[in-house]
Amino acid sequence: MSVDGGDRPMPAWRALYGRLSLFYGVYFLVAGVLAPFWPVFLAGRGLDADQIGLLLGVNLWARILAGPLAARLADASRDARLVIFLSAVTALSSAFGLFGVDSYGTIFALSTGFYLLLSGIMPLTEAITLRATDAHRGYGRIRLWGSFSFVAEAFVSGLVLEFYGRLSPDTVLWLVILTVALVALAALLLPRLDAPRSQSSHGAFRVLLASRRFLLMIAASGLTLGGHAVQFSFGSLHWKAAGYPDWLIGTLLAEGSIAEILLFSFCGPLVQRLGPSRLLLIAGLLGTLRWLVFAFTTDLAAVVPVQLLHAANFGAMHMGAMLFIARAVPPGHANMAQSLYSGITLGGLMGAATLLAGVLYQADPMVAYLSAAALSTLGAGAALWLGLVSRDRAPGLGAT
Repeated sequence: MSVDGGDRPMPAWRALYGRLSLFYGVYFLVAGVLAPFWPVFLAGRGLDADQIGLLLGVNLWARILAGPLAARLADASRDARLVIFLSAVTALSSAFGLFGVDSYGTIFALSTGFYLLLSGIMPLTEAITLRATDAHRGYGRIRLWGSFSFVAEAFVSGLVLEFYGRLSPDTVLWLVILTVALVALAALLLPRLDAPRSQSSHGAFRVLLASRRFLLMIAASGLTLGGHAVQFSFGSLHWKAAGYPDWLIGTLLAEGSIAEILLFSFCGPLVQRLGPSRLLLIAGLLGTLRWLVFAFTTDLAAVVPVQLLHAANFGAMHMGAMLFIARAVPPGHANMAQSLYSGITLGGLMGAATLLAGVLYQADPMVAYLSAAALSTLGAGAALWLGLVSRDRAPGLGAT
């Protein structure tokens, strides 16, 4: 189906676009609250730095289990929207259970359960969105609302921390509950666009993991994404140590996300022309350049233009993966493909890269950024290999 609706009447397309965009915007509000405030909540409950680090790492790895489990439920019920709604509601109950809890074991169990449930939502939403529109134009124009929402929430969170300092644990929980409740309500507005019954999901897990092309896409995406671990975890501290004021750090972070939004908005024809493997290759190579610059300098004259590379470093990487799934993965396997992509890249590889980043950054920030450049280079190599063993327009995955 084309982005202008094809045989779908224009008003119907606009309504569909609006409902999907609303969901992305609301879902990323949750991420915008969790990123700055969840460690604040955990510290307020008496957890020390080691306990918080372990818990956050486990929460990342929960994606490995969450995605495939949610995909199996969606495929079995043939109603991904219902699985998304029930996941949000159950995550909400886990968040409510954290009120008044001080035991590390109980916090660990409830927090992990919360992240497990929440992490299964976006892969199913991505599959719905790719069924509703084309991957190179319509998807980007919907996905940008998630990025926009995250930027706005991060900006507001920065102001809150600047003027009010640490929020109480209960206040953080209420913010989380409010945003997750909005996700549950927005899920009711999602279209029910599951694969036709004629397109079986049987054996999706096995078929995908037996496909060299799919595994190369995962490797290219995951290694390039893993290069972000140093910046995501320690970038703000690195810039603060270089003397950057808080407002400037926030501006630089927003700059990268705004560049990503522009990519999603206006680069559809370029994305279609380049194809998945070239997008992933560009993401890896420009990621290598970005992290090399950050390794050797904190000069603002270098950092400002290089931060714009976030559009390619992350945005092109994600678009390449989505385009690969849209072109190569059978519709009946889309839920599982999205879930494996999210679980392995954002969960397993990103979790491992975050642990490595912590060790290396403590030893020497330059070495940590050089390791990020190395991961991006490996990601570019996997993308090049993907391009050599596959044709972007070829239907199906195949075993090679």
